[in-house]
Amino acid sequence: ALTSLKCHDCECFPLGTHKDLLTNKTKQCNLNDGQCDCKPNVKNRQCNQCKDGYWNIQSDQGCEECRCNPLGSFNLSCDS
Repeated sequence: ALTSLKCHDCECFPLGTHKDLLTNKTKQCNLNDGQCDCKPNVKNRQCNQCKDGYWNIQSDQGCEECRCNPLGSFNLSCDS
């Protein structure tokens, strides 16, 4: 990605980033701001963390909803 005309590695997290359908390799990030193309419910520039209320980035399908029981939980977030 370009930052003041200096290029940097994208460093997209493979399990949280969409893959190119033809090559099955992690897609390149946005060349202007370095944002990777995140899978569903994944966040951050590198697509390396689940959004609040989601977990299991290791599934390679995006993050899954926590589904915590609101009556027995402090909040709707779960252990990543």
